[in-house]
Amino acid sequence: MALARVAAGVLLAAIGCVLSVAADNPSTTSPQPFVWQKAHATFYGGADASDTMGGACGYGNLFSEGPGVTVTVTATNFCPPNDALPNDNGGSCNPLRPHFDMAQPAWEKIGVYRGGIIPVMYQRVPCVKRGGVRFRINGQVTDL
Repeated sequence: MALARVAAGVLLAAIGCVLSVAADNPSTTSPQPFVWQKAHATFYGGADASDTMGGACGYGNLFSEGPGVTVTVTATNFCPPNDALPNDNGGSCNPLRPHFDMAQPAWEKIGVYRGGIIPVMYQRVPCVKRGGVRFRINGQVTDL
């Protein structure tokens, strides 16, 4: 059991290193910071955000903090393009159509539930990194 956790930790660390190197790759095209970009927003999960607790960052129950008037998104990863699909047929990650897949309560601050997808404007801003890398493994031992 301990060996499985160590192996999972090493695997996660290796994945983190690969993602870090990929993020530092100058050939990777990404929007310039501080420039407003066009995108689309969609949502997932239920109205109570029960399916989205913690998000990819492990912040915990963000929904219990109450609603706000501003939606701030912390992008933890980028969706890879799928050149086999046209931009208007499921290729939401293809160039010229970046999107944010948000928790439903956050999305409903800027859109109507029945709409399903809305145009948005966003800009990348610098993020000050604090501390080291953190890993959280949830679930049963059989999940590893």
